[in-house]
Amino acid sequence: MSGSAAAGNKRLRGTVVVVPIVHGSISFYLGKKSEEERTHKWTAYVRGLENRDLSYVVKSVEFLLHESFDPQKRVLSSPPFEVTESGWGEFEVNIKIHFKDNIEKPVEIFHLLRLFPPFGTEMSKKPVVSEHYDELIFQDPTENLFKILKAGPSAKFKISTYAPYFTSFDGQELKELKQIEEARKKLRHDKLTLEDKFNDLEVEREELARELTRLGGKM
Repeated sequence: MSGSAAAGNKRLRGTVVVVPIVHGSISFYLGKKSEEERTHKWTAYVRGLENRDLSYVVKSVEFLLHESFDPQKRVLSSPPFEVTESGWGEFEVNIKIHFKDNIEKPVEIFHLLRLFPPFGTEMSKKPVVSEHYDELIFQDPTENLFKILKAGPSAKFKISTYAPYFTSFDGQELKELKQIEEARKKLRHDKLTLEDKFNDLEVEREELARELTRLGGKM
C-alpha cells in the first residue's frame, strides 16, 4: 500500500457527519378487477431528505424482499434507489446501504411495506404512503470518505416519478428532527471527551506504575 493510500484511510477521530435520509414505500390499489395475488402495485425506496442526491456517498442499495419474489434480492447502483413490484400482502423489507468508501461498513435498516390505508378507511385510488426519517451517521470517517461527504450531492440526478407523493419533512417537524440531531451530536461529543479523559488517566496511571517500579528497584 502506498503512503498516500494509507493516509487516505486514516480515520478523523472526533469528526461526525450526518446525512439525513428517508426510507419508505408507496402503494396503489389496482381495483376490484385485479388479480387475486396482484391487488396492489408498490414501490419501496431510499431517498435523500428533500429529495437530495445520495449517490455521491452511496454506492448501492440492496433490497431483500419476501421470499415469494424472484429474484428476492434487488440491487440498485444509481438513483432513484427504488424497487417496484406488485402483490397482495404487507411484509418487512430488509434494506442494506453500501457506501463509496468500501472501508465503511454497510448500514442495514428495515421498512414495513404498507399496502392498506388505516383501519376503517376504504380502498381508493389514493396511494398509501409510509415514510420514515432516518440518518446515516459517519463517526470518525476516513479522510477519503470525509472528502466525499464534504463535496456534497450533485445537482443533476434522476428523481423518482413518485416524488409528488413524498412527505415534506418541514416546518415544526423538521425543526424537532434537527433538535434531535443536535442532541445526538452533543452526546457523541461528550462521549468522545470522556473517552479522551479516560485515555489520559490511563496513560498517567501506566507512567506512575513504571515510576514506582523504577523507584522500588533502587531500594
